[in-house]
Amino acid sequence: MDSGATVEFINRHYAKSNWLHTRKLSKPIPVYNVDGTLNEAGSITEVVDLILRYQNHSEWTLFAVTGLGKQKLILGHSWLQKHNPEIDWVTGEVKLSRCPPQCCSGCRDEARVERIARKAEIQRTEAISDGPALELHTDSEEEEPEEGEELI
Repeated sequence: MDSGATVEFINRHYAKSNWLHTRKLSKPIPVYNVDGTLNEAGSITEVVDLILRYQNHSEWTLFAVTGLGKQKLILGHSWLQKHNPEIDWVTGEVKLSRCPPQCCSGCRDEARVERIARKAEIQRTEAISDGPALELHTDSEEEEPEEGEELI
């Protein structure tokens, strides 16, 4: 993930070595570095459509083909903004529970199941706290049985 990248990128060598079908662009798109200089990998001249899968998430994504060094893929700011992933930076866990409606059904279904489970837990907690107060009765050894009662 790269919140500074504006689109999604795939490494040229990775795409070619995996026999991914790329499409030529009619007009090259120049790539600029953070400092405003042209990227040494050159302009974007090809793109590739891929199905991006992560856990229950699955979607068609268009990647610009370029040189990325050791990186295979970069998910840019637009993808991050669209999906708004929950990231635990300590454990590295990523959840795609806030995907937009046009996104895959798998990640939305998982988020729906989690919401239902949380709601059920809240309802159980409320039912316990709103229920009748427990009355504790203890038998005292000092109490004498009333006439006709037996001690058990």
